[in-house]
Amino acid sequence: LLNNGTIQVDSIHEIYYQEYGSNSSHTTNINNDINKQQQQQQQQSEANINRNKSNLKVALSLHGGPGAGSFPNHARFFNTAPLHYDRIILFDQRGCGKSKPRGEIQNNTLHH
Repeated sequence: LLNNGTIQVDSIHEIYYQEYGSNSSHTTNINNDINKQQQQQQQQSEANINRNKSNLKVALSLHGGPGAGSFPNHARFFNTAPLHYDRIILFDQRGCGKSKPRGEIQNNTLHH
């Protein structure tokens, strides 16, 4: 799990989401005694990652509902051969799962 939270979509509803995937753009230096050559290789690798961000494959899971939310194991469907996505976004429909308010159907129209 890289990130999760809610998005306010109207005056009533907050949609809960979960983001899964590789967070390779936020690398950490575990070994402080790394030599200069390794540091240069790391910087080049980070530059390549940043350059390739626009090539990330993202999956947005639209589960069928109604009533149930998404579950973390749903992300696995997007990370098995032959599929592999760099980011997987799961969300709970309005009024379902961890979205708020639970069970609320006001504003659930095609317009909203």
